[in-house]
Amino acid sequence: MLDLLYLPTTKDINRDFYTGDSDNFAKVISAGHSYLLGLKYVTKNDITITSKYLYQSEGLTKDEIATTSKVEPFIAKSYMINKLSIKEPFDTLYASAYFKDMLNLEDKSYLDSLGYHFFGLF
Repeated sequence: MLDLLYLPTTKDINRDFYTGDSDNFAKVISAGHSYLLGLKYVTKNDITITSKYLYQSEGLTKDEIATTSKVEPFIAKSYMINKLSIKEPFDTLYASAYFKDMLNLEDKSYLDSLGYHFFGLF
């Protein structure tokens, strides 16, 4: 499954950025661009595998990351994010468990996380 998203820009949607021009509905805040491409697959055992590729034109390269003092999430140019999740593990109703891996493709650093969600009515 491939998800694509289109967000139209009109003066009614983006009043904060409206310049008053009839042909120009939004101000350019940053000339950069980003892409997010994702795939999702659900197995017969209700295991969901999600993979995403994130590219940011204004992100930092490997050399820039090594010399910067900034500590921000998603500071690099490109990332690969993979997630495995299973719904209702151990027959726990309204719950899910997951493993997520975020790989920085510039400097090959990564972050792995395990998680558990319970959606009960407390």
